[in-house]
Amino acid sequence: MKKFFVIAAMAIACLSANAQQQAKGTFSIIPKVGLGYAHIGNYYAQRKSVVNVNNGGGTVVQQGSAIATTGVSNYGPNIIAGYELRYQATDLFGVSFGMNYAYEESTKKFTVPSSNIELEPKLNYLTIPVLAHFNIGNHFGVKVGVQPNIAISASDGYSDNAKDNLKGVTFSIPVGVAYQFNSPFMLELTYDIPVTKMNKDGETMMNNAFWLTCGWRIDL
Repeated sequence: MKKFFVIAAMAIACLSANAQQQAKGTFSIIPKVGLGYAHIGNYYAQRKSVVNVNNGGGTVVQQGSAIATTGVSNYGPNIIAGYELRYQATDLFGVSFGMNYAYEESTKKFTVPSSNIELEPKLNYLTIPVLAHFNIGNHFGVKVGVQPNIAISASDGYSDNAKDNLKGVTFSIPVGVAYQFNSPFMLELTYDIPVTKMNKDGETMMNNAFWLTCGWRIDL
């Protein structure tokens, strides 16, 4: 194991010695894959419940709802995969449009306070980051932008349809740092700052997510 880390460190050193940025006035496409960790406060679950009511003339079946809320939900490791189309306008500034599939799964089952209800949320999103990139020297860059997040599907082991309580589209502000190697391999660390809540009903659910991704730049 120690030998593995030594070889990995030497490989990174060799790559960084010849690191290069994308030339200005050019386009590139960057496939990406990575892992992440998310933190969601006040996860809200809901399912239908049936209540039998005796109205004197017979039994009436009424449809109600049963609600379960956890205080904090932690997810990870999560998976993200997608691509980015980037235009390098100048030596220091570029813009990009991306599309990613993000899968977030609870690290464990969460027991709802004062009940024996267990929730195990699993969320699937399509994220569309639109970013501005700034090269700050020594092969490092920073990025910031806006990101619509489209809910694809969800489950939690309790709700009839967990996706029903999720907003179809939410927004976040991705901010991050990147390191460009010469391969042209790159590493990026991104934090998605939530702007809008995830859920339609219940206490506010906000998705705070970190992503560590690696990409391969293909100049067009």
